[in-house]
Amino acid sequence: MGELFNVPTLPDNFLPRPEDLAPLKQAVLCQSKQAVAVTGKAVVSGQNVSIQGMGGIGKSVLATALIRDENVRKAYPEGLFWVSLGQKPNLVALQTNLATDLGDVKPNFTDANDGKAALGRLLKDKRCLVMLDDIWDLAHYNAAFDALGEQCQLLLTTRDNGIANRLSAFSYPLEELENTIALELLQRWTNVD
Repeated sequence: MGELFNVPTLPDNFLPRPEDLAPLKQAVLCQSKQAVAVTGKAVVSGQNVSIQGMGGIGKSVLATALIRDENVRKAYPEGLFWVSLGQKPNLVALQTNLATDLGDVKPNFTDANDGKAALGRLLKDKRCLVMLDDIWDLAHYNAAFDALGEQCQLLLTTRDNGIANRLSAFSYPLEELENTIALELLQRWTNVD
């Protein structure tokens, strides 16, 4: 079973959403190695998987549940790696952390190009999943992380459906919770009927 690297824990009052998790799980377990994205609108299938939606809707929590799934972990025996980008990421620092998690004892990159080349060597023959959480700009992926090996799976979360489109990702629309489910979640957090 693949080891988890920097994957967050699920919230205390996590409310499973199997109807959302099932298609994503199928996409990341698919042998085509299509990248996966959770999005607000459907896009044409391609090579990546993306989760897209407005801020606070639960993209990262859904991705956490997906990555922690036992079958997903078994499918990626060489590890599942979580990288949080945000609006203004320090790409070299993130590359260095990922390289360290991948087993590079002393990564020393002078710039994102060096880091990308090193990641390409480290990921070349690995069967692993790389999660890019909260990606705001496709240029960050292109500059630093477009180095995945053929056996690697890319999963990403984003507020920008255009990123998923440009990566030709399998895209999953994450919608707001239905009222009854939202009330159940509120009840769990407040302990009030």
